[in-house]
Parts: sequence; structure tokens; C-alpha cells
Amino acid sequence: MRPTLYKLAHSPLILEPFINEFQCGWFDGGCFIFARALQIWLGRRLAVIVRERLHHEQTFDHCLLSIRVKGAVRYIDANGASSKADLLQYWRNEERLENPILEDPSGPLRLRSRLERGSWSAWLAQHFTRVFGNAGTEEVFTALDASGKSVCSARR
Repeated sequence: MRPTLYKLAHSPLILEPFINEFQCGWFDGGCFIFARALQIWLGRRLAVIVRERLHHEQTFDHCLLSIRVKGAVRYIDANGASSKADLLQYWRNEERLENPILEDPSGPLRLRSRLERGSWSAWLAQHFTRVFGNAGTEEVFTALDASGKSVCSARR
């Protein structure tokens, strides 16, 4: 059986070298690199989670990919794929973010204050293609959300 995106993203092969270089993971500083890798692999647009009280500033708390799958918008990050409602619930309850707002698509100015390394995003995108195949195949969508429901909900 092939791994889900969550399992690959958190595997020692992928996560350990990233932590060694940046001293952070996908939810505490590395989200833009991960989201950009997804964008290279699948295309589509970037979205962000922002605290309501910081919404007027050009910053964000989390970056992820927005994609339409089988007629529904799904948000993809290192947890896998989620609906908007499940994603916001995860950020309120699990990450303890007060009043999160989903901005989709993200404005380009908001993405200026991020940790970026194009070579890492390209490396991750190559792994996604090698493990899951090319964008648009049914296997890709299965890998993003193997359980048929939100990965965020499944982790609780």
C-alpha cells in the first residue's frame, strides 16, 4: 500500500533533513516551503490561515494549497487534505489559534514574510511525483486523503 501524504511528509526521509537544516517543521516555520512544493507538483493556488487580529498586517500563520477535487475545494498541507470547515476547526482546536481566517487565494504581499528555499520545494515536489505519480491521477487524490475524510479530523 502506498503512503498517504501525511505519512510521507512526516517520515524520517523527508522531515529529518528539513529539521536539521531549518530547525523547524511543517507547522512551525516550514509551511510555505511545503505548500510551494505542492504547488509545483499539482499547480493551483496558495491560501493562508491568518489570525483575525493580524489580518490587516501582511503576515500569516500557515500557508497551504487550495485545489478543487471532484467539485469540492480542498486545502492541502502536511496533514493531508481538508475541507474549509475542518481546516479552520483544526487551527482553532489543535493549534489554539484564536479566530483563524482562511484567505483564498492569498495576496502576494502576505507571502513576503516567509521562510523560502526554492531548492527544498523542488526536492519535495520530486518526491511527491516519485511516490504518488503525476498531478491529476486518481492515485494522487487518494494519497492526499486516503481515508475519504479530512486528515485533520482523522488525527484527533
